[in-house]
Amino acid sequence: MTIIEPNDALGYYFSGLTDGEGCFSVNFKDPTVVQTIRIKFILALRYDDLPILEQLRDTLGCGVIKIISRNPSIHPNSRPTARFYVNKFSDIIGKVIPFFEKYPLRAKKKKDYGYWKEICLIRQSGQAKSPEGFKRILSILSEWDNSKGPRRKNLPVPPV
Repeated sequence: MTIIEPNDALGYYFSGLTDGEGCFSVNFKDPTVVQTIRIKFILALRYDDLPILEQLRDTLGCGVIKIISRNPSIHPNSRPTARFYVNKFSDIIGKVIPFFEKYPLRAKKKKDYGYWKEICLIRQSGQAKSPEGFKRILSILSEWDNSKGPRRKNLPVPPV
């Protein structure tokens, strides 16, 4: 995959799009084991905006695009969506974070990005494998959730 260096207008466009439609995700496959932490960046748009996601993928040089269709018998007015995912941790550290450092978010998603980035950096440093690091991640997740009002259920239990 060829990486395209964005001009500033394109970089800020993608940043603004993320402010409205992006998601910085952290969850656990097994909530008692820190090694099962899953960190993702997701941007979802209507299917007819697929070329925008393809351009973002080419600009970052990473990620995958999936087309999601809902069952029309259950959701008759639903249209397909296109979702861009980056879940390879080396790409998150080496491409996604540097992109948003160069083209910062400006709306409320900026706060989400800050929590997400902090968790990424803890994992990158190796501290997430220690009980203290795992507790720090849980503390960040709790603070992140409380900043939006309580919504996350079943936060992992820190190791003893």
